[in-house]
Order: sequence, then structure tokens, then C-alpha cells
Amino acid sequence: EAIKLHPESERSSNSYLLHVQWTPQGHGLVMVHDYDIYYKKNPTSPKEYRITDNAIPGVISNGFPDWLYE
Repeated sequence: EAIKLHPESERSSNSYLLHVQWTPQGHGLVMVHDYDIYYKKNPTSPKEYRITDNAIPGVISNGFPDWLYE
């Protein structure tokens, strides 16, 4: 069964996930969406937690390194 992963608060036809990764323990997921970080305790859970809210494209890239750090 496929599960759609996308922060509920940020649904848009022009947005996409930059990165998704399982948490080291449990069934949680960490998602990077539009350079902000979100956490879900379970992929099927309707509740997610926005960890950062200060992303500025080209300036602040939370959870995703820019070319300088690669």
C-alpha cells in the first residue's frame, strides 16, 4: 500500500519533498519540505510536527546542505 507523504499544512501543486528519512528508533519519519523540517511519529499518522519555520530559498536551507557543505 502506498502512503502519500506530504506535510498537511503545506499542500501545494508546486511543492515537493527534498528528503525523507526514517528515525533511528520507532516508526517515525523526518521530512524536508521547501527547506523546512517536519516530523511524523508514524507515516500513517495525520499529525506532523513542524520543526523549523525559517527557510528562505537560497539563503536558509534547513535539513539540506547547499553546495558549500557538500
